[in-house]
Amino acid sequence: MNRVLLHLLMLLSLAACAPLAGREAAPVAVDPAPLLASVRRAADLADSLRGLAQVSSDSPGGHFSASQAILAARPDRLRTEALSMFGSPLMILATDGATLHAWLPGQNRFYAGPATADNLRRFLHLPLSLPDLVRLLHYDIPLMGGEAAGSRVGDAWQLVVTEGERRAVVRFDAKLRPVSFRLLTGEKELFSVSYGHFAASDGFPRRIRFEQRSENRRLQIDFKSLELGPGLDDSLFRLKPPAGAVFYPLQGADS
Repeated sequence: MNRVLLHLLMLLSLAACAPLAGREAAPVAVDPAPLLASVRRAADLADSLRGLAQVSSDSPGGHFSASQAILAARPDRLRTEALSMFGSPLMILATDGATLHAWLPGQNRFYAGPATADNLRRFLHLPLSLPDLVRLLHYDIPLMGGEAAGSRVGDAWQLVVTEGERRAVVRFDAKLRPVSFRLLTGEKELFSVSYGHFAASDGFPRRIRFEQRSENRRLQIDFKSLELGPGLDDSLFRLKPPAGAVFYPLQGADS
């Protein structure tokens, strides 16, 4: 009888020590220096890129998906060409950092104006400045210069950089690769970016996903082919209005 009672007590003791199912382990504070170094290594992978991607966009206005040619170069040059299923352009957008041009062949409209965040948002529907967008396309997470804190939960790592009311939150996988970035003001998330489908050859992500949850907007880029570090001529980031196109000045353009 005593043996049975002793066995039951041992089982109850083990059950009390076991972690409850579904309960997450408490985060453990870690030195943020290796995490900051990982962000810097990711940023150094490329200064320019050229690729063909499947780009899908979801917003209150609906869903859109198309193949796109994407060319980008630091610090603020970008060209995107949305293509039809037959390979003809639906929209071409190009900016050299100062001026933004956009041509919509189907409507025969040509837009031109300053490369401001508002003008960029008109076509790409992202709440980002041109330099920040180009940085994020290059796997370069724009951290602030505030106080950094690191933590670890299991195989997941997190870096939080705080500057005033703003916080940048970066999550890492078990290989210490940055896989997501969130920018918050207080508890409000301004936008987030996630990275995945890393290529073994160069460590660069082939999937980039932008989200603005407050506006229910998402844009996902899946590269089907990608070249890092190509030489890109400056002329690729400027457009000339085609003959007969109707000109539309963008906000802030000289009249």
